[in-house]
Amino acid sequence: MGEKSLVTDTMFTERLAEKILEAIRKEINITMSIGIAIGEGPTEALFKLADERMYISKNTGKNKITTQNPVEAS
Repeated sequence: MGEKSLVTDTMFTERLAEKILEAIRKEINITMSIGIAIGEGPTEALFKLADERMYISKNTGKNKITTQNPVEAS
């Protein structure tokens, strides 16, 4: 697969994730952990980084967002 940029605006992405988390909390009583990876590189690498950050959220208190600074994913 070629290199693609899924999302490149860190602030927008973090705000969107916060809004999603807030909306879910209001509607149903569950916790939600979100991992965000922003950068350029293979899509699979970005998904892997986001997945790793989701597990960091889960393992450090749940119900939160973990973001990675923009980097070149390899």
